[in-house]
Amino acid sequence: MIVIEEVARVCGSSSLIPAVNKLGSLPVVLSGSEELKHRFLGPLAKGDAMFSYALSEPDAGSDAAG
Repeated sequence: MIVIEEVARVCGSSSLIPAVNKLGSLPVVLSGSEELKHRFLGPLAKGDAMFSYALSEPDAGSDAAG
């Protein structure tokens, strides 16, 4: 949160970058098995891998929480 607030002091749009970067990895952090965490989070932390997040709702607006 502190990172987001500090970046927002200069640029509100750029402050969203650290916030959305967790969309791909947070489900693994919160609910993944230890094996899954080891397999994917290790390479992510080393910079050898990336996560992505995709949302497609052809008949509705973007409501990821819904």
